[in-house]
Amino acid sequence: MASPNLTVLAKACFDRGLAHVRRGEWDQAVAALTDALRHDPEYPKAHHSRGRAAAARRDFPAAVADFTRAIALAPDDPAAYNDRGIARASLQDHAAAIADFDAALRLAPEAPVTWFNRGSAHLNAGDPARAIADYDEAIRRDPTHARYFFFRGAARHKRREFDAALADYTTVIQLDASHADAYHQRGRIRTERRDYDGAVADFAQVIHLRPKHAGGYRDRGLALAARGDHRRALADLNAALRLEPTDVPARLLRGNVHLTAGAADRALLDFDEAIRQAPEDAGAWSSRGRAHQALGQYAAAAADFRAAVDRQPDDARCLNLLAWLLCTCPDPAVRDGAMAVELARRACALTAGTDAATLDTLAAAHAECGDFAAAVRHLDEALKYAAAAVTPILRERLAGFRAGRPHREPAPVEPDSRPGTMAEEERV
Repeated sequence: MASPNLTVLAKACFDRGLAHVRRGEWDQAVAALTDALRHDPEYPKAHHSRGRAAAARRDFPAAVADFTRAIALAPDDPAAYNDRGIARASLQDHAAAIADFDAALRLAPEAPVTWFNRGSAHLNAGDPARAIADYDEAIRRDPTHARYFFFRGAARHKRREFDAALADYTTVIQLDASHADAYHQRGRIRTERRDYDGAVADFAQVIHLRPKHAGGYRDRGLALAARGDHRRALADLNAALRLEPTDVPARLLRGNVHLTAGAADRALLDFDEAIRQAPEDAGAWSSRGRAHQALGQYAAAAADFRAAVDRQPDDARCLNLLAWLLCTCPDPAVRDGAMAVELARRACALTAGTDAATLDTLAAAHAECGDFAAAVRHLDEALKYAAAAVTPILRERLAGFRAGRPHREPAPVEPDSRPGTMAEEERV
């Protein structure tokens, strides 16, 4: 309600400010609404509207101050609490934002947008369960709003409730076929669930809707690589890196595709650049170590694996890569069985002693030290957790340990040097 002291001049300034708001002219809106408040400082709608203009130009402290004054002047206005909650959430003050949304819902419990906003505050505060409960209420009140389903899908995705998240993203797409983010997130779930054909189809939609979006090409490249289609994967990753040359995950993925395809020299170039761009990324160092290892450059591989462990000393995979090299390397100058045992024990502790790969490494490390009884014991344990595809390999290794032979990785063969074996246009 307007202040009793509202003057004609204040109302004129207020109306001018609203006209600027409707046109998205935020600076002019703030100026006009400030004029209105100079004529009538107790005009709650002017404070509220100036707060919205301030929020639109991302001056959230000023927005909070205006919404607070509007609430003091009109404490029964749920919109002012809702808008202050949004501004506080933008300032990462999630507890205060949730309190504001609570107040708005006490005044207007049927407003779906407020349930949605409180759900988003819970999600950003790290409480996806409460977020889902609030999104449920928003959807119950308005089941036609794609955004509500999308964010509920995101909360379910965060909780690894993949079936439910997939259903929500599918509903988003049914409500809004142009929702690229829903295709993207559904594609990521399908990749994680090894539905690579479905994932590739979803990422194709992302690329169709956002042809300049590097992430769509990168994630389709990941799905194609997982499907074994290395040539098409490389084409997508090349496109992603043309669009975003500093996309380190895309560069690491392209390097790993090259490595899987037997082009370790090309992989090394990508890993070098990834390390230059992200020198603290342990994954970049461990990936380059694998490329050096594939090329028979064992001392360089060991140095890279050590650099990865230095950056992530509690990462079981980094520990395991270094331990495996130290106990199975063809070059005796690189082998260090005692250090391999120590590293492998740490990796096994981090995986609760239930990971076949780390138990296999611990067995190989003991064999390198000449303790074949321990090697046999740990490899027997590894066989309990191994996938069927690797069981024959482990059984062959077990026979060697029982015969008193440590495991040695074979020296690399010469890479295919024929021209044109990979994408020729790769220049990024």
